[in-house]
Amino acid sequence: MINKIVLSLLIICGTILSQDINLVPYLKDIEAGKADEVRTQIPQIQRDNPGSVNLRFLQAILTENGEEALTRYEQFYIQHPQNAYADAALYRVFSYYYSLGIYNKAQDYLDKLKNEYPRSPYIKAADRNIPDKIETDTPEEKIVYTPPPPPPVQKKERPAPLPPVREEDGKFTVQAGAFLNAGNAGELVNKIEKDGYKCSMYQKNVGGSILNVITVGSLQSKNDGEAILAYLKSRHNLNGRVVEKSN
Repeated sequence: MINKIVLSLLIICGTILSQDINLVPYLKDIEAGKADEVRTQIPQIQRDNPGSVNLRFLQAILTENGEEALTRYEQFYIQHPQNAYADAALYRVFSYYYSLGIYNKAQDYLDKLKNEYPRSPYIKAADRNIPDKIETDTPEEKIVYTPPPPPPVQKKERPAPLPPVREEDGKFTVQAGAFLNAGNAGELVNKIEKDGYKCSMYQKNVGGSILNVITVGSLQSKNDGEAILAYLKSRHNLNGRVVEKSN
């Protein structure tokens, strides 16, 4: 479900600025957990308000598929930059990339928000420290899009597995990536495990989208992750990062 703070801002801004169909009642219903009821009303809203721009934003909010929602938000603020909800759509794009750890991309969209909508209340909501290290970025195509099949490569010698560490002893792990596409995530898990590394996958709700997070190894210290990071980079072109294991 969409973040309640963001919904509150949407309701306030929509009340003040919107000249299209009034989305406030629908936003309040979504905030109250009635998103499914709002979805059933979309066909009637479309019939009553053909060509409504605000309706496109409402549909983006109700989109459960993360990739599709991201596309809808991007298209909305690009095609309707003067709409009352354009800055909200731009903020949602920023939030997706920030939550996924694609900090360079997140910074680009935050700059757009500040430069194109300097009075937007979402600037304060987006006020957070963005890490400077580009190595924490995960390749965009690995997360948002389904990448094309890789070209044939020479068979490489399978890397030696790490020394076994009991699961309960490890306080840290390496996050290999966070995928919106569960199929892509599953394929990567299979490849990593075939190479002899212990791999896990769990789901995380980010902004109403379900991410499939892949972790590799169970480490006693952050320094123990260097071998896995090198493996992910050389074998799969992924910039992993060492994180504390989720409870």
